[in-house]
Amino acid sequence: MSLSGRDGRQDLFVDQYYFGRNRTSNIWSQQRAEDMGGFKSTSTYGTSAIGMGTANLYVQLPLKKLRFIGAFADFGAFHDGTTIQTAYNVGLGIRIKNVFGIYFPIVMDNNTLNSFATANYTERIRFTLKFNPFTQPLNIKKLGF
Repeated sequence: MSLSGRDGRQDLFVDQYYFGRNRTSNIWSQQRAEDMGGFKSTSTYGTSAIGMGTANLYVQLPLKKLRFIGAFADFGAFHDGTTIQTAYNVGLGIRIKNVFGIYFPIVMDNNTLNSFATANYTERIRFTLKFNPFTQPLNIKKLGF
């Protein structure tokens, strides 16, 4: 289990589409499914084979013309094999229905922040794309554009 959700390498049944299924760097490696812990981060911190609990909040901002912009907060606890660790992140996101999301973490705990390979902010940006060309084809008309 991972706080940040499944990436392409963890999609064992290949039931989601990942542009960079086996990538470990660049923008395509930052795609995650909104599952497991549901954190809006690409951090590798917070994996557990024992157990975890999380709470995720996403609130659409009250901007009529920009109804796809929101704020998020994720809080979680997991067992690392020795003790129970905690993590959090807070930021802004853009969601288009339940198909596409891009998340910009602004504040996160030190352990999550230190888990990134570099201090480059773009490494922390996460995106989700939820469709499967075989079982859930993308229907642009239903997105509301």
